[in-house]
Amino acid sequence: RESIEQVLLDAYDQFQAMLSPPQWEEYSSNLITATLANNTLAKLLAEVDGKAVGAVLLYTSSATAYGPASATIDYPIIRLLGVKRAARGQGIATALIDACIRLAQETGAGYIYLHTSDLMREAIALYEKLGFERVPEKEFTSQTILVKCYRRQLGSLNVQ
Repeated sequence: RESIEQVLLDAYDQFQAMLSPPQWEEYSSNLITATLANNTLAKLLAEVDGKAVGAVLLYTSSATAYGPASATIDYPIIRLLGVKRAARGQGIATALIDACIRLAQETGAGYIYLHTSDLMREAIALYEKLGFERVPEKEFTSQTILVKCYRRQLGSLNVQ
């Protein structure tokens, strides 16, 4: 858990300058709280040469990811995908997303979702490249920031 927290704090620290101090305080506090909670389907940590470089949390639904007041999504949700700044460009985020997709397929889910914002332009480009499509009806606003929703249809899992 500590390694996941350290990776995510490093990965998301770049947004501190873009947010007001109260927004950053709430955001970083929510990030730490999420790493402590036991309500995930999976908490994944990526390592390269024995060093933690990436992490992601996977939830079974919007209720477990964000609480019962969120837009209802009864499919797995990727949340808090992050790669340390020094390790970016090596395919780590893609590998973590692929692992989440595989886990979601194992549950029999037809879709996998995630939420992001325009602050994360590089992430949005990656999600779209990996076949995620925007779902505006599942979006919401947090602290005046539009939290965009993306979804990817999942194929069947072919295990041999």
